[in-house]
Amino acid sequence: MNVQKNFSKPRPHLRTASVVLGVACLLFLVLQSCEINVPLSDVDLPKEEKIMVNAAIIAGQPLRNVQITRSLSPTDTFSLDKIGIRDADVRITVDGRETRLRLQSVVDSVRLLTSGRLVPGPTSYEAPELIPQAGKTYALTVQWKGLTAKAQTFVPEPPRAENVPPLVWRKTPVLRQTGPGNFVRYDTNLAAFPFIPIATKAQELYSVRQQTLVDNASQTRFTSVNWFQPPLPRTADDGKQSVQAGFQLQVDQQGRMFIAEFDIQARMPKILLFSPQTTTIIVELEARDAAIKPFLETSARLFEGVQFNPLGNVGRNPYWNVTGNGLGLFIGQSTISTVVLRP
Repeated sequence: MNVQKNFSKPRPHLRTASVVLGVACLLFLVLQSCEINVPLSDVDLPKEEKIMVNAAIIAGQPLRNVQITRSLSPTDTFSLDKIGIRDADVRITVDGRETRLRLQSVVDSVRLLTSGRLVPGPTSYEAPELIPQAGKTYALTVQWKGLTAKAQTFVPEPPRAENVPPLVWRKTPVLRQTGPGNFVRYDTNLAAFPFIPIATKAQELYSVRQQTLVDNASQTRFTSVNWFQPPLPRTADDGKQSVQAGFQLQVDQQGRMFIAEFDIQARMPKILLFSPQTTTIIVELEARDAAIKPFLETSARLFEGVQFNPLGNVGRNPYWNVTGNGLGLFIGQSTISTVVLRP
């Protein structure tokens, strides 16, 4: 999807006569059953080339995978080759010292598809000798063909829970479809979704990266990863943030909780059993630069109007922290901290 900023003023309303004429012409074409084919290559759409940035500066990890690409015209055919930028001047400055990044090898920039095939990812840049440190601010500058994109981010310390709530499983009523004809019946699940208060710091936003169910009696484990956008934390009136963790599981006749995990080797679901009395939840927390919050709050704009307009809505882009001739995110991220929720 091509995303472009548009700061132009709204067009003035058309005059009434023009509207009437346009409607009349449209009705005439419909009544005459005429077909008008306009090639997309002949459509003159507003476009502005932008440098696209997607990068996470992670504390303690070598600086890699700084994706630098370019936007395409809405009428152009998308391909990784077309959006790739292989000759950008990419620099990061910290503590007054500037490091120039180099193009990352294609082998190190691959991504794994669900089919198991490896395909080249977007063009990325790296400087593995630079190890980001918590508490420091990093400035990014990208120059390419007269365009300049800039961004700045802060790398947080790992989050710390102010207090750990007890793990309490509660019965929740659910409607479940079973049997032929999708018969609906009332059933009961066991659910636990506690909020974990975080020792909040300025400039930071907190989230759950992944959580693992562990039955300490049977050593059965199940891990759930936030592959997609994590939810925003809950913020109290005093500015304190708390993140929500937990699971909802079905219950068998013996009162044991169970969840189905797909077994790749056996190619069939594998039922995992857990006891409410012996099960804990291991929660992995991370902190990110709060500069990502405006994007998370407005990211739904990317999907507005897509169902009815394949070119999207002009001027309804999320808020990025990359400025200048660029779009995208350049966000600092902490190392992981762990919290264990116990009954």
